[in-house]
This record gives sequence, C-alpha cells and structure tokens, in this order.
Amino acid sequence: MKVLLFSYGCHFNICIGLLLEFISLNLEKGNEIYIVKCDSDLEYCSFNPKNINRTCEKGCSNFFDKCIKLVDIPPENIIEFPLKNISFEKLPKSFKNTDELINYTIDGVEIGIGAASTLITEFSDQNFDTLKYKDDVYRALKTSYFVHINAIKIFDEIKPDFVYLFNPRILEVRPILNICKNNNVPFHSYIFTSDYNKYVLFENTYIHDLNYIKNHINELWEKASDNKEDIGKKFFEKQQ
Repeated sequence: MKVLLFSYGCHFNICIGLLLEFISLNLEKGNEIYIVKCDSDLEYCSFNPKNINRTCEKGCSNFFDKCIKLVDIPPENIIEFPLKNISFEKLPKSFKNTDELINYTIDGVEIGIGAASTLITEFSDQNFDTLKYKDDVYRALKTSYFVHINAIKIFDEIKPDFVYLFNPRILEVRPILNICKNNNVPFHSYIFTSDYNKYVLFENTYIHDLNYIKNHINELWEKASDNKEDIGKKFFEKQQ
C-alpha cells in the first residue's frame, strides 16, 4: 500500500515526532512511504506566517533532513512540490470581508476557507479587516492555491492508497483534504493535544468537522449512564 505524508512545522519536536511515528508504523506493516517535503516553498505557513527564511531553511528544512535519516525511506520517495512556477493571475488581490474570503472558490475548489481559518487564528479575530491585511490574505490564498495545484500532480503521479494529514483546517493542508475527498482516497487526519505525549487520529474526517462533532456527541450521550442528566446539571451548576 502506498502511503503519502506531508511535512509541516518540522522545527517543532512534536510535529517531526508524529511524522516519524506514522512513518515507522507503516514501514512495520510493509507499506511504501512517500513524503512531500516543503523546501521553503510556501509564502504563508501556519508555523511561519511571516515567511522568515531562517525559520524555513535552518529550522524546518534542516531539522527534517536530520530526523528523516532515523527511518528507512528511499531518497527518491522524499519529494518536493514539483510545480514551482504557478500563475496566480486568476486570484483576487483583495476581499471585502471574511465571509467573502471564506466562500471563495476557484475552479470549483474551496481555497478561501482554509486561508480564512488560518488568518482568523493569526489575528484572533473572526471578522478581521481583510482590506487592512490584504497582503497577508493574498499570500495565504496564493499558498493554498499553490498546494492545491501541486497536490493534484502528486496524487496523479503517486496514486496513494492512504494519506496522513495534519490539522486540515489550516490553509496549507485543506486543499489536500479536498483532493482526498474528491478522489475517495482514505485518510487519517491528526492533531496533537495539550499533552504533547498524546495525539488524536480521525478517520476520513477532522476535528473541526461539525457533522463529526454532532455525531460524536450523540454517540457519547447514548452510551452515558442513566443519571447523565443529573451529572450534566451538576457540572453546569458548578460553573456558575
């Protein structure tokens, strides 16, 4: 089975650690691993939003190169984004508000929502001024489109049977989630917790999927004890 992973935020121990764990687990199963290494290609990265070059090259890229030697992956299976020179002429240079950005699609593909979600986190404001920060918005949108175009080519060439995605809410991962869904490629999304010794895997969904959250809540409610309403009442009373 061909398994595809993407490297992001590798200057953080938790990110490279999870990447190596998933690689090791799949190698033990005899799966063929492919990993896409970001080589300072993204104008806007959730782990480096200001695009500081030393963070990309001396941090993320170099740390990845050192750590990837700990696992047995053929060098030819470590690939970069193949298309470097992409035209962004079709992308708008500004948006009136966050709602317009969230709903933006190109060629039927949602790339605005990932950019909006990432920038809302960056500015801690769900209604941030998209005109004031239009340069950041444009960089974010270009990055999301860049990943989308490259991921299409990567999927066409490798034809992965399974994909691992870190937090598909963010702009550099959301396009890959869309491709997985549109092509019926099964995937696990993952996210680390406040306890860095733990992480959570989601099968063919992600933690911010409202339908998943709704179904999970209902499932837990049905499994709860008979006095669940009393327990819930006491919980909220203590918060007062």
